Amino acid sequence: MNTAARALAQSGLERATLLAGLVSRRHLLVIVLAFSVFISGFAVVYVQDWQRRLFVKSQTLITKQNKMQTQWGKLLLEQSTWSMQARIEHIAATKLNMKLPASKNIIMVKE
Repeated sequence: MNTAARALAQSGLERATLLAGLVSRRHLLVIVLAFSVFISGFAVVYVQDWQRRLFVKSQTLITKQNKMQTQWGKLLLEQSTWSMQARIEHIAATKLNMKLPASKNIIMVKE
């Protein structure tokens, strides 16, 4: 009877250790899954914040580009105004006292 009692006690002990191992594995799995959910949530928040910052930076750069394109258009308009033929002739006549030569004073050079 002593042997039978020992066998029952040992089989109960093995069951208890097996059950404890199973419970600890379940706890470990729950902990790993909870940690994974936490990290995943943190990653979502981080990526969304990063995307918002990039969007704000993109909008700032687009606004700056639009201002520069407007300024470029104004500069082109100013350049065309300054280089108009009539304006150049007026400055040459008034400030430099230049005149168009008479047709008899024009000499054509031929090669």
